[in-house]
Amino acid sequence: DGLCDVADAAFHPGDPARRLEIAKDPRLGTFALAAGGTLLFIKGATLAYIGGWRWLLLIPLLARTLVVLPLAFAHLNEQSSLGKNARPAADAALATLALGGLLTLALAPDVAAGLSLLFAVLTVVWLLALWLERRLDGLNGDCFGALIEIAEVVGLVLLGVL
Repeated sequence: DGLCDVADAAFHPGDPARRLEIAKDPRLGTFALAAGGTLLFIKGATLAYIGGWRWLLLIPLLARTLVVLPLAFAHLNEQSSLGKNARPAADAALATLALGGLLTLALAPDVAAGLSLLFAVLTVVWLLALWLERRLDGLNGDCFGALIEIAEVVGLVLLGVL
């Protein structure tokens, strides 16, 4: 839901205020359908070739760990109740990242694959968060949901490369 709302809003050519109105609209637009459909297609295709239980733990863990960084350090939209209520302190966010990184390395088949996955997904999450921050005048709960979904898809796709 967050990904679809954010896709409709972020790709709209209007100003940030209009984009926020679009994000609140419960109807699905073209960008929402394209983003949601693509997400489901990629997740289904990648899950078909991934073997082993550890990836099913690692990818969601990594995605949810890395979203803590934009939650802690990015500009939040003034209307973001989730962002304001769940915003961790900087030291807690960094501790979460360290723990998530250690678990990633422990679950990965080797250190090189774990580090590659960690840094690649972190880069995508942070760049996407910066882009959404500018497009929507700050991040909100839908943005964090979208970041998690995109991080999972990037992680799953990278597993096919590693």
